[in-house]
Amino acid sequence: AMAAVAAVAAEPSGGPRTVLRVGALQLEPVYGQKAESMARATALLEGLAPGALDFLVLPEMAFTGYMFPDPPAAGALAELAGEGPTADWARAVAHRLRCAVVLGFIRRDKEDSSLFNSQAVFQPSGELVAVYDKHFLYAADETWAKQGSGFATLRCDWLGGLKVGLGICMDINPCKFEAAWDEFEFASFHKREGSQVILFSSAWCNRHPNDPEPSPVNGPDTINYWAARLRPLIGSHVYFVAANRVGCEPVTLVSPSGKGDVTFVGSSCVIDLQRPSLVRCLNTVHPAVLVCALPLQRPPTAPS
Repeated sequence: AMAAVAAVAAEPSGGPRTVLRVGALQLEPVYGQKAESMARATALLEGLAPGALDFLVLPEMAFTGYMFPDPPAAGALAELAGEGPTADWARAVAHRLRCAVVLGFIRRDKEDSSLFNSQAVFQPSGELVAVYDKHFLYAADETWAKQGSGFATLRCDWLGGLKVGLGICMDINPCKFEAAWDEFEFASFHKREGSQVILFSSAWCNRHPNDPEPSPVNGPDTINYWAARLRPLIGSHVYFVAANRVGCEPVTLVSPSGKGDVTFVGSSCVIDLQRPSLVRCLNTVHPAVLVCALPLQRPPTAPS
């Protein structure tokens, strides 16, 4: 599949696209060890040729691990947007692959040092073009992170003005798990904004930190849940691209009386919401890169 995608002719930059080539990197980071986690990510990307992708999406908090007990623990791994090892890695990959890189990281605000669970977008030139702060926080974020101000989209001028929606994990859920299921806050926002592709960085797992027991890990359940939460977009020409991590972390990181592990469930995927159908997915355990070429609807031509 990779070679077939690499053979898709690169389209001239700037014009409307007919095909979008996306990669989702399913990673098992080394907890607290950015350099080791980056080395793992780099190794997974070795087989990709320059020009094979338009977008590469990585998981939430891609290189740090996910669960932190307090702001000092998370803050020790935080970076200013566009500065530090995570940004350096993203720029190097954007340059090598000639693609945009979207990845999760712990962001320290330059003004007041607040911490955010954030997603950065680097365009193929390596320039940082967007930073999105997770809007709906999960229990494991609330120990250290400040809530982002709202959902976000990005107009990608280097891809002919393609409208890309951003999102991080809990964003797709009802707010605090308290809002009505059918408010569909995340999907409704992206429908209103006209997002054509949603790039979703995630650390989706099989248990809430307060659950006494983990749930079984089941890939179809995860993917079907994401699709169910995107219901307002079904029938629209929109793709959902999820990069979710794998591996485990001890629940005691955020719940001192908890027992056992939180398992991250992988299942990175691309969903075509128009049909709706699953275009491709990865399994629940193994680090890998999923690569897809997605046909885009041509913009309507003006009547002559």
